[in-house]
Amino acid sequence: MSTETFSTDGVAVKPDSKVFLPKLADKVIVLTGGASGIGAAVIELLYGSGACTVFGDVDKTAGEALENLYVDDTHTCRFVQMDASSYADNVRLFKSAYEQYGRVDHAISIAGVLEKGNWFDAGVTRESVETPDTDCVVDVNLMGTLYFSRVAVPYLRDGMEKGENKSLLLLSSSSGFGDSPALPVYQASKHGIMGLLRSLKNHLYPNFGVRVNSVCPGVTDTKMAKDIIDVYKKNDCAVNSAELVAEHIVSLLADEGSNGKAVFVEGGKGWEFQQRLDETMKVWLGKEAVESLARSSGIITKWDKEMEEREHLVLPSREMR
Repeated sequence: MSTETFSTDGVAVKPDSKVFLPKLADKVIVLTGGASGIGAAVIELLYGSGACTVFGDVDKTAGEALENLYVDDTHTCRFVQMDASSYADNVRLFKSAYEQYGRVDHAISIAGVLEKGNWFDAGVTRESVETPDTDCVVDVNLMGTLYFSRVAVPYLRDGMEKGENKSLLLLSSSSGFGDSPALPVYQASKHGIMGLLRSLKNHLYPNFGVRVNSVCPGVTDTKMAKDIIDVYKKNDCAVNSAELVAEHIVSLLADEGSNGKAVFVEGGKGWEFQQRLDETMKVWLGKEAVESLARSSGIITKWDKEMEEREHLVLPSREMR
């Protein structure tokens, strides 16, 4: 792995935009959550690289304003109003990109929300707990990412040539691997995204050539985190800018050697940790446990492939129907 993107030895690295941006010229990139915050910063970087973007967001006013800001004769920024928690809307987003450009090169799942209040607040009583919570955190953060990823893969695979650079990027959070006691539902949803990364990293690339990576930013100065930003700054805690998080996201799209990576971003600096977790598993879990886990994982993978082959024998391909 080149150190232009991130560090795997515990030393923080900032990506060099002069290195990675030229690699994305003329690429077609689809993303959610693009109207503001980190997503808008990603679009600005991609537009500057000469890429074409198709982005979805629930905020129609902000989305249309951003679309009108980045349009010229050579590459465009197209907005599709959508709800990230809607499977149909995710399909519509990718269809829109494909209809306009005839391909999709990279896909970035960014859309996310914070929970309001705490599910386990002391104020919850036997009476109030009978009323179900209507928070959409799991629907947007986790199910939205699952929907986006499932729809993205066949579009990324379509017409793909050997050695071509295609990737899926999942935005998680420092809450995806650290502790966030005040945000149990948000944290659970972001842990779920890390689970998706771990499931896909040894499936998409070996079988289809599609890389999958994740960026896990700490507190970032965006509208979503506005209530906590001042507290962090007053206590001299590191705060990300949306622009620096965007650089880490876009650099992973361009880095053809990255797959299954998870980069923690704090204060604009990036630390890769998934590879280090994998490499040190025998230390923190134990050799016997790791070997047993590997055997079990191997059996599950073999069984899954056998089941898939059986289904293909029973069900004719779409082309044959």
